[in-house]
Amino acid sequence: MSDNKLILRSYRLAFEVERRIHRVDRFRVPVPYGIPLVALGYWVVVMVVFLVAGALPVLGALLSALPWPLRLILLPGLVTRALCHKRADGRPAHEAITAYLAFLLSAKHLVGLAAAPHEHGHLDALALAGDEHSARWPRGVVRGPCTVLLRRPARMELRGRVVTVVPLAGDELHESQEIALPAGSRMELVA
Repeated sequence: MSDNKLILRSYRLAFEVERRIHRVDRFRVPVPYGIPLVALGYWVVVMVVFLVAGALPVLGALLSALPWPLRLILLPGLVTRALCHKRADGRPAHEAITAYLAFLLSAKHLVGLAAAPHEHGHLDALALAGDEHSARWPRGVVRGPCTVLLRRPARMELRGRVVTVVPLAGDELHESQEIALPAGSRMELVA
C-alpha cells in the first residue's frame, strides 16, 4: 500500500509560485505545462525592441532582409525563451538586466559612499608610506604635472616620459630629492 505523500527537500520550491496560462476560454494552450505570464511580458518587450530596431537605418535594413515569419515569430520567440530560462546569480532576467543597467548608470568612483566629483582638485601633499606588512611604499603611478619629493633612498630610471622609481635600503635622506614631472609624463613607483 503506497501513501500519497510528497517529500519536499526544500520549502523554496513550494513557495515559488509561477503563474501560467493553460487555457484561454475553451481553447487549451498546446504547450506542455502552459505559458508563464512572465514569458508574455518578455515577448511584448522583445517585440517592441524589434519594432524600434526595425525603424533604425542599419538594423532596419538587416531585419527587413529576413522573411517576416523569422523576423516576427521565430526570433522574438527564441529571445523570449532565452530570457525565461536565463538565470543570472539566481535572479530572473528582468531583475538581472535592471541591476546591470543600474550599475552602468551609477557612479564608478565613491568617496565616503557618495559619488566622487569629476573634476580633479589640487592636492597639496600626498604621503606614501609602508604598512604593517612592509616598510616600503606601495606600488603606484603618479601622473604629471606635479612635483614629487622623495625622502628615502631610491634609484630612478628614465625611459621616454616615464620615470621608474625603485626603493633602496637605507634610512631617511638628510636632503630630500625633488622631481618635477611635466604634463603628460608619469612616475611609476615600484615596490
